[in-house]
Amino acid sequence: MVSNLGRLNIPVQYGHLRLEAMYGPSIISHFKNNHLVGVITLGDQLFFNFVYSKLEIKKAQAEQVQKEAMKLLLATNKVKTLAKYLEINKA
Repeated sequence: MVSNLGRLNIPVQYGHLRLEAMYGPSIISHFKNNHLVGVITLGDQLFFNFVYSKLEIKKAQAEQVQKEAMKLLLATNKVKTLAKYLEINKA
């Protein structure tokens, strides 16, 4: 399942605080083979998360989904900041 909340129409600056990232939606269900890709745009950045069950998908498979998604996203040449963020925060 893919859920795209689109561009959030909220400020990213709150006084001296800056909202740098937003992830979601995240839904965990008990249905078999139920995986979710959540997409949000905040400011000029696109954020996504992939929610899956460790019982159904191995970590290597989830990482392959991430790599393929990044290839597709980077092909649009609009989300290089996301790739940089994911490399910095890679677990």
